[in-house]
Amino acid sequence: MITFTDKIKGDVIIRILKRDEDVYKALLDLAEEYDISAGFFNMIGAVSRAVLGYFDCRTKEYKKRTFDKDMEIVSCMGNFSKKADGTRVVHAHIALGDENGNLYGGHLFEGTLAGATGEIFAVKLEKTLIREKDEETQLFLIKKQKE
Repeated sequence: MITFTDKIKGDVIIRILKRDEDVYKALLDLAEEYDISAGFFNMIGAVSRAVLGYFDCRTKEYKKRTFDKDMEIVSCMGNFSKKADGTRVVHAHIALGDENGNLYGGHLFEGTLAGATGEIFAVKLEKTLIREKDEETQLFLIKKQKE
């Protein structure tokens, strides 16, 4: 187990997406624009297209599914961090509901497009969270924190 403490830095950042904006890219752009090296966000709204993933621990690969239909964002949450080389990382999970009440969820991937709206509320933290490659999973996991 790894535990860190941090403080919220500044205001809550609110970004409203328009139809067909890429949700993942919008989150990455927000992190770049506000220089977020550690933080978290939540989002509600809708999508017109979704690319979701499930990480298979056995194969160490994401299995992706694409949905080309309007769905409500029941919940979308995640965090901002950086890799050791300075690359920004958005780690997000999303839950979507369709017109029949079916729920789909998983890891959010690029190619997910906002529907009627997307309402992001993001919080920047003071320190930096660093992701390093985990040998067991082959994922870049949060391993360190720096000032």
